[in-house]
Amino acid sequence: TGYQRRVHGAVAEEWASQVGYINTLMMPLTDVASGSQLVDGDGVAMRVEHLLTFLRSDNLFYRHDALSVVERELCDPVCDWFDNFFQVTTPRVRGLKTAVLAPETEATVRKALKDMNMNAHQVVSLYVMTQYTASLVLALALVHGQVDLATALRINRLEERHNVDMCGGIDGYHDLRDADLTVKVAASLVAWEMTKGLSVAETTPPVELLKSAQQRKAAALGLA
Repeated sequence: TGYQRRVHGAVAEEWASQVGYINTLMMPLTDVASGSQLVDGDGVAMRVEHLLTFLRSDNLFYRHDALSVVERELCDPVCDWFDNFFQVTTPRVRGLKTAVLAPETEATVRKALKDMNMNAHQVVSLYVMTQYTASLVLALALVHGQVDLATALRINRLEERHNVDMCGGIDGYHDLRDADLTVKVAASLVAWEMTKGLSVAETTPPVELLKSAQQRKAAALGLA
């Protein structure tokens, strides 16, 4: 199928680019494709539940007095879109306060995520974007085209860039982590776009493959 050619071709390109040794940090599409092979219909629902745990402490709910101007410019439009799109009201807090999410907000977002009918590749891609940005709000704005990749990465880096400007950065840590974040989020967005519109059934691997993969994992953990 066209989907298989796109995904398999992209994974093959990553493998072909490896010279001398396998650098898994430069194989983000392989990670997404591999992870999606262990996701069936029930697995999508399970990952939706895990995504909601990020929403409870979403990075975009927290604001910093020193960044108030740029946060109003960049963060507020994303949060406003999220609230309007999902018909909820999310918190904005400053300082060391805890953002409190209303129970009905979580229930509304849960239903909306399930209604998106994400396939295996999409839910894994969304999970990676959410994990690396610590923001389900930002990840959803990105996949819905409400913010471009460059702006999403800038939003995600606001506080850390401020801290580096104030206290200095650590070579070999901040720069590498920044590069890894860029690669992972960009690749996950590409994987989302490549598989958009496909059903769960179209991207779910055969039962035999799932079973054998689960058996291999159990054996590696000494559970089989």
